Amino acid sequence: MANDQITAKRHRVEHVDVYEVFGDELDRIETEATSVGTDLQFALFWLPIAITLTVTLSLTSIQSQKVYVSFFSLTVISYALGIYFAIRWWLCRGVFKRLLAKIRDRQVGPVGEEGKEVKNLTELPSAEPPAPGDGQ
Repeated sequence: MANDQITAKRHRVEHVDVYEVFGDELDRIETEATSVGTDLQFALFWLPIAITLTVTLSLTSIQSQKVYVSFFSLTVISYALGIYFAIRWWLCRGVFKRLLAKIRDRQVGPVGEEGKEVKNLTELPSAEPPAPGDGQ
């Protein structure tokens, strides 16, 4: 093949929003995101099991009292765990959204001394030493 290269179209990005995040906020994001996801997964695991056991108990006649009590107990436990994790997920979901909103709403103040604020960051002096032969 003569043309083994793939042409790529590049689209210009007009602007990028950058948010400053502190280390403790990053730790909280990691913790909250993990717990929210885990709680939702546990709720979505236990509630279908509880519903399935409820349908099984209502459609099947179980002769043994021990088996019936075991199924019934497992059904109640499944509902309890499913509801517990669903409530935890619902409450933590709001905490996570508020944390992200707090970071997004943070405004960065002007750079420079009062009365001499720099509006364009390209006007800041460079920390790099001048190149040899620049006349400085």
